[in-house]
Amino acid sequence: MLANALVSLTELKSEGFNGSAAGSKDEKAEEAPKKDQSVLQAKLTRLAIQIGYAGSFVAVCTVLILCIRFCVSHYLIDGHSFSIADFQYFINFMIIGVTVLVVAVPEGLPLAVTLSLAYSVKKMMLDNNLVRHLDACETMGNATSICSDKTGTLTTNRMTVVQSYIAGRYYGSNDPVRFDTINPEFGKIIVDSISINSGYASQTFPPKKEGEQVVQLGNKTECALLGFVLALGKSYQEVRDEHPENTFFKVYTFNSVRKSMATVIENKERGGYRVFAKGASEIMLSRCKYIIGPNNKILPFGSTENKRMIQEVIEPMASHGLRTICIAYKDYVPDRSDRENDVCFYNEFFIKNFSKFLGRLCWRN
Repeated sequence: MLANALVSLTELKSEGFNGSAAGSKDEKAEEAPKKDQSVLQAKLTRLAIQIGYAGSFVAVCTVLILCIRFCVSHYLIDGHSFSIADFQYFINFMIIGVTVLVVAVPEGLPLAVTLSLAYSVKKMMLDNNLVRHLDACETMGNATSICSDKTGTLTTNRMTVVQSYIAGRYYGSNDPVRFDTINPEFGKIIVDSISINSGYASQTFPPKKEGEQVVQLGNKTECALLGFVLALGKSYQEVRDEHPENTFFKVYTFNSVRKSMATVIENKERGGYRVFAKGASEIMLSRCKYIIGPNNKILPFGSTENKRMIQEVIEPMASHGLRTICIAYKDYVPDRSDRENDVCFYNEFFIKNFSKFLGRLCWRN
């Protein structure tokens, strides 16, 4: 295979290797950015310069005053004539001026500030606050409000499903959903969707000792969904054993752009493929065209139903400080007579629509 290229030469140097290497070092040295001073260091530098100017002014004024005083008293009042021996007096006056200038320069100011910052670091260490840079003390001293994520400190960093909306019915913490209260076929799809469309590294284990909480390993959100499956009386591990990860046709992992996760598996019962999806409520609702209502009926889901769902279901749940997630699925049955419009799962655009809404789950940390 042949290829053509057009090269544009913009600069030509005559230096040899050593010259170019030396030049590059000089350029790097010149381009090396200077370390930015902190606010306190900049103020101290400005204060030192101002004190230096003031000290210089006072030193000059002191020398002039001493010289004028000596000349008036020695030559005018006493009437002495000028002699070479009088230079020693002027030299002493210059020494006094230099002494004033040296004393005025704040050499100990940076040292005093460093000692005070070191003392602050030591005090913060007693509060179990590790400070690697002295500038951090200055930053904390200027802070008026501290906003921090207390997940896992004020909370147990454990997610638990407390409310759900499935098949047109709301289930709360006092009235949890049970597998026998929903359609068995519909319930199996929910269990399969949660068990398969999640990282297999996410698992839940029974407590090691009586009275302890269930052990959650992996993604806490997925662990909450897996706990919901266990609360239904089903085993997610049995579903995973039937569908190992190496049998997945395609997996669209979660990211900040799509805000959802989807897994494509082969539908052995009906043929074709089945896509399980979960994600943010507003994202999943905008992609669904149908919703599974009471008695396992498939109902149309348009913009009007979407707004009603947000107002009547999502907003009341969010007002209680709950996080919501939606799950959906779609069956793709290949049409042998229409190969041109066959689904290409390597293009995510083909799986963004035409999903059936299964339900919404809400969890609390």
